[in-house]
Amino acid sequence: MRKKIKVLFLAADPFRENAWRELGEEMRALRSAVQQGPARDRVELVAHFAIHARDAQDALLRHQPQIVHFAGPGDAPAALYLGDDQGRRRPVDREALRGLLGVVRDTVRIVVLDGPDSLPAVEALSEVADYTVGTDRRPGDGPAVVFAEAFYSGLAMGRTVLTAFELGVSQLEMEGNPDAGTPVRRIRPGVNLDATLLHPPDAGEEREGRSRWARPRTRAPARRIG
Repeated sequence: MRKKIKVLFLAADPFRENAWRELGEEMRALRSAVQQGPARDRVELVAHFAIHARDAQDALLRHQPQIVHFAGPGDAPAALYLGDDQGRRRPVDREALRGLLGVVRDTVRIVVLDGPDSLPAVEALSEVADYTVGTDRRPGDGPAVVFAEAFYSGLAMGRTVLTAFELGVSQLEMEGNPDAGTPVRRIRPGVNLDATLLHPPDAGEEREGRSRWARPRTRAPARRIG
């Protein structure tokens, strides 16, 4: 079992204006939030700007993430877009999604989509990933980072995926942000619900984590995408 959770960030629509800058800003906002929590040494966030399907596959093979996070909005009816052989913007359909993630099915456990009304893509990806997480509408500036911070921190501290998901939902509810969408999840049949991505931290790590968590925290502003 790994000592860190690796999260690979990909742009949901790399053809949007300023997509690369917005992808980096969203990841930096989440990194800043995670770095102030107890799981700071157990989560690795990596951004890759993929234009074509082969770019995304190369990133998946190179980084071998446990979690793939598609950041930013995609337009209906598709949640994800990549370029074809001529570099033209094309929606990624169900079969293409299966093929994209099928090459790394042994390493990718979770797929996260934070675009608006990502439920159709969540349904499609639930056939190839153990867990798929999305939202019924695009969250505002802070909620996407609030949920992801609690979710990834829970996973990094040795909690199950379902517990981490509930931690993210609970954190949104406690902050009471009216712009937050409703998180949704799908689980592939046959998945071991008691399995974790990481072992819980040992006593020394846990004491250090509690110490960091007790320090005053400042949340970096998150830029709204779209």
